[in-house]
Amino acid sequence: MSLDAPLIASLVDELRPSLTGAAINKIYQVGADDLLLRLWNGRENLRLLLSVAPAVARLHLTTVSWPTPTAPPRFGQLLRSRLRRLLAIDVAPQERILYFTFVGSDNKSWKLVAELFTTAGNLLLLDDQGGIVDLLHRRVETGRDLEPGALYHSPPLPRGERLSSVELADQQAALSCGLTIEAWQAARAAREGRPGWGDWQGKAILFATPPLFLPLKKSQSFATLSQAVESFYAERSTSRLFAPGRDELAKRLAKEQTRLEKRLKKLASDERAALGHERYRQQGDLLVANLHRLRRGMPTVTLDDWYGESGATCNIALDPALTPQENVERYYKRQRKGKRALVHIKRRRDETQQELQWLDGIAQALKECRDSDDLTALIDEMRDEGLLKEKTTSARRRPSRAPEQGVRRARTPGGYAIFWGSNNRSNDHVSRQLTRRDDLWFHALNSPGCHVCLRRHGEEEVSESDQRYAAAIAAGYSRAQNEGHVDVMVTEGRHVHKPKGAKPGLVQVEQYRTLRVTPRRLESKELESSLK
Repeated sequence: MSLDAPLIASLVDELRPSLTGAAINKIYQVGADDLLLRLWNGRENLRLLLSVAPAVARLHLTTVSWPTPTAPPRFGQLLRSRLRRLLAIDVAPQERILYFTFVGSDNKSWKLVAELFTTAGNLLLLDDQGGIVDLLHRRVETGRDLEPGALYHSPPLPRGERLSSVELADQQAALSCGLTIEAWQAARAAREGRPGWGDWQGKAILFATPPLFLPLKKSQSFATLSQAVESFYAERSTSRLFAPGRDELAKRLAKEQTRLEKRLKKLASDERAALGHERYRQQGDLLVANLHRLRRGMPTVTLDDWYGESGATCNIALDPALTPQENVERYYKRQRKGKRALVHIKRRRDETQQELQWLDGIAQALKECRDSDDLTALIDEMRDEGLLKEKTTSARRRPSRAPEQGVRRARTPGGYAIFWGSNNRSNDHVSRQLTRRDDLWFHALNSPGCHVCLRRHGEEEVSESDQRYAAAIAAGYSRAQNEGHVDVMVTEGRHVHKPKGAKPGLVQVEQYRTLRVTPRRLESKELESSLK
């Protein structure tokens, strides 16, 4: 659900003291419908998210590190160039329209209008005459002209929202208990409590003040309404907010996979041609044995073929411009070239197949992204490996997230610590740094996914149930996670090696056995923040 007008008004009242007068450090367009404003109010750095996304339109301060697009979008670039300091925030009475007044570097006044509607929300930049400079979504609407250069007019609006949806539901519950509206209003005015959200009748609801008559389950409270709003929308909007970044990466991956698959087909064709090198050697040998029959100027020669069936002959093409000996050398040269080509083709095939395995790991990690840090870690890996171009900017690149931050941790029913990676680099960390010689190592067979380490003490026997638990985790965090049964490789750490020069997440396993298990994924409460 999008924020309703009363909640928006409460949020603005809460945020206004911290944001008014704040300098704009940076503006990012982090999604198709989302802006992130970084501000400095003289005391602290703040990040304000403005979203006009359908069904989740809102504003709040955020602590999340949002991934930025490889190229700043048009509207975000415009705002960066115009806005310098936030002077005021106003709200249309009982409506979902906000007016942010800014001053630019030339002391010119600008206004950013945020229409936080449930559907068809928008952001518009106005000049000091109320003219539209540009807008996030250019579209045609009945009753008003939404084009650069036109005067801004707010849309025809329904009757204003005096109470939030939660307050209305609470009021109806009070009336059903026999209270009057006046009594409910008095009780509400005297009600104390922190903002938050909870579950009511199977639906998550957000509130500035806890309701009086709605029995809530799994209720959470926060110090500020902004914190409550951020928490409330975290799970509901993560996949959509990251969609632009995910889509961009998925398209790049698909394009690269197609290119590599075409390369494999070309190598297969080259291999078929190069496999004829042995026949060139045979033809060279036949020419050597019959050198006395060859003369310069001959276009072909017919010879008995010792390598064919009994009594077989073969026609061997000659270059009339070459001597007999030069024609012999020509065939041996072809044989040597074909032999070298097969070595090159094998090397290129191995490299290409490794790259495809690496891309499979990236694609699987992309599906497993839980937050912006996970997504940014993937972007960093793809840039470092040359799959994405580095941004052309004078700004210093922020440090990449440490691989160990992508490691997930839990315990088996028998109490053994298990670790597994959420992307290629954290998988490398699990296999190379966390997995000791005697530890058990797991990976879904022939399927991209996580590397799992089960930490054991020396060579002690680990129960079958604990091994199957770890194997189920390996299957659950792999591409085969939706299959009924999955074969999982099990081996000791001593048998897992990283090939020299291999891309992140690629290892060689010398020997292993398999366990057939049902995939398992864990809830957040089953994960541990740290394990020794």
